[in-house]
Amino acid sequence: MIRRLLIFFTPLFLALGCSQADDLAKNVDPKAAQALITDQKAVVIDVRTPEEFADGHIAGAKNVDFFSKSFREELGKLDKDAPIVMHCQSGGRSGQALPIFKELGFTKVFHMNGGFRAWSSAGLPVTK
Repeated sequence: MIRRLLIFFTPLFLALGCSQADDLAKNVDPKAAQALITDQKAVVIDVRTPEEFADGHIAGAKNVDFFSKSFREELGKLDKDAPIVMHCQSGGRSGQALPIFKELGFTKVFHMNGGFRAWSSAGLPVTK
């Protein structure tokens, strides 16, 4: 009986979970993020603190501190239709920022899985 219920409901749960994530942003790994930055001239939004950003960041990235009181205001100044690659240190803050991007009407947000830590671990270029 339980097996039948699992067989019946699993596709439904997966579909619901995927559609919610797809509504907010497409998740990409660091290599795909690099391709978006290079090929589509995606804007890189780094939501870490200014201190974290100063320790190293992706070249050309714009630092918009998630903890800043002006976070929404700063995001609101950006082109909502431009492709955006967004990240934090490891994925927590950027994951929390996704609904804010959606509320503000952004249309092409790519969330980099694993954040800057994953970017660095992949051996991709870092600037200070």
